[in-house]
Amino acid sequence: AGMSLQSAARAAGHPMAHSTVRRMLQRKCYLGDAFYPAILDKETYARANAEWQHRADVMQRLGKTRRKPVCPQTKFLLELPQQIPELDGNTPFQQAEYLYHLIQNKE
Repeated sequence: AGMSLQSAARAAGHPMAHSTVRRMLQRKCYLGDAFYPAILDKETYARANAEWQHRADVMQRLGKTRRKPVCPQTKFLLELPQQIPELDGNTPFQQAEYLYHLIQNKE
């Protein structure tokens, strides 16, 4: 059996999380360009990505679509407050809670 990505990084003197190592092995920018030096060689990049492709084929993970990213609301209306939360007796949290409930989506 092979060594985990995290164990391999630690053995190479670079302790980092599995996800960090995987992301580095999958991004072409780490092969270097005219400005940045290569920190990953082409053979390692090709072998790692071929292995992930093979595993995805075996596990039938190809062709699955990811969920569409949620688009946050960017247009809002703010009702004029019927009452202004007083400083005395109301915590800043209570004041903010009252004002935030006045915000409505415009769309």
